[in-house]
Amino acid sequence: MRRARSLFVVAVAITALAGTQAVAEAGGERLKMATSTCSVTAGDQAASREHKAHQRYDAASGVQFWAGMDTQGRAVLRLTAARFEFEKAVSASGETSIRIVGGDDRVNVTFAQNSISVGRGKVRVGFDPRLATEDDENKVRQLLVGSRAVRAFRTIVAHLESRGPEEDDYFVTATLVDGALVGLIDGDRGIIGRVARRIGGRQRARLQVVALRGQERYADCWGMYENTVSWAWNEYQSCNVEASDDPWFIQSINTNFCTTEWIIRAESAAFQFLSCAALPR
Repeated sequence: MRRARSLFVVAVAITALAGTQAVAEAGGERLKMATSTCSVTAGDQAASREHKAHQRYDAASGVQFWAGMDTQGRAVLRLTAARFEFEKAVSASGETSIRIVGGDDRVNVTFAQNSISVGRGKVRVGFDPRLATEDDENKVRQLLVGSRAVRAFRTIVAHLESRGPEEDDYFVTATLVDGALVGLIDGDRGIIGRVARRIGGRQRARLQVVALRGQERYADCWGMYENTVSWAWNEYQSCNVEASDDPWFIQSINTNFCTTEWIIRAESAAFQFLSCAALPR
């Protein structure tokens, strides 16, 4: 695996130095592996309009959660609170679209293996997350300065993160993953590690199933979800250990690659869970 990642990094570095937009494919197999276990059949996607939706009100945070499948076969998570709306739609491949509304402030984020795009008002910033430079990150942070939408969402995420993991259910876990993505582009580089460790570490064995009950298939779906996020955490750790041993001039590329891998895997796990738990009996 180290050899495959090293070949990928060298290829990406050469591409970046050449000033082109082409992306090396040597590391693509790892992400294909990450999403292959999360795909569903065409029949499952066709039945998405009949999938059962789930919802829960969290009194402590004042947030109404909703989760289900949309008519395009994507897994959807919605959060609503006073003058606040959040919606995430994720495909089987982990491609994610996020819409955050706080009052009259609106932010849109799209994330995929080789692209991230952040829009606010009429301004949009985009780049390859695996090749992100400090200048790219600064442009996004400047775009989000003073964003009521992002501030409201990150406040909710911080509240959920401050609670013990024994209170986590699917709604909280999925929100933390999305909070990690939004927090990362907002400048919180430590949030990926915190969330990845929380949802994928050994403490997962102590989590209580407190939502999305009532279906015989739920236990199997939840177990499969836990296994996937645990595997994603292990891979994230291994990837960063390997990156720390690489030459300084490619360490940042490797670290970005580790982060991208984890986000794709964690978001794919969300699709996997909802497409499983929401299937009609």
